[in-house]
Amino acid sequence: MATTLQPQANESKEGKQELTNKKYKVDIYADDSGGTLEFYLQPGNEDTREHMRGKKLGFPNGPDWYDIEYKLDDDDSSIKVKFKQAEPICVAPGTVCPVKGSGNGSNGQISVDSPKENKKLRIKNKNQNVEKFSYTLFFTDLNDKDVGELDPIYDNGGGGHQLQ
Repeated sequence: MATTLQPQANESKEGKQELTNKKYKVDIYADDSGGTLEFYLQPGNEDTREHMRGKKLGFPNGPDWYDIEYKLDDDDSSIKVKFKQAEPICVAPGTVCPVKGSGNGSNGQISVDSPKENKKLRIKNKNQNVEKFSYTLFFTDLNDKDVGELDPIYDNGGGGHQLQ
């Protein structure tokens, strides 16, 4: 009688450490009650709250990579907004906020995770290197007219997902 051994759930065939991803959720509020359209960030869950300070989102050193889901809420605005479909985000190393049309200067560490939705935007941060990234999120009205932007910072701790 033959016996078949099943691999353990946490073992991979090559014995490599499996990559995991963490999920951050960030709520963005559009508010024009003061006469000017403003955008504000708030943590969307407790794990995000532990790693978010003002406009800075920290990614600790370690093997993890991160999915960041931005959810846009325009209930407090007379202007209905969405993420700019053509260019929802620009990224640059350092602390200088990138301008519209500057593209993604993260050397593959940060990418938009398709598909794009009007009120949600998913970003992947591989957190490969210890580095600060400034990024700008862009918003339009429902007719695709530019209406605003928001410029937070990613504080990468490094050690995350390495390119294969």
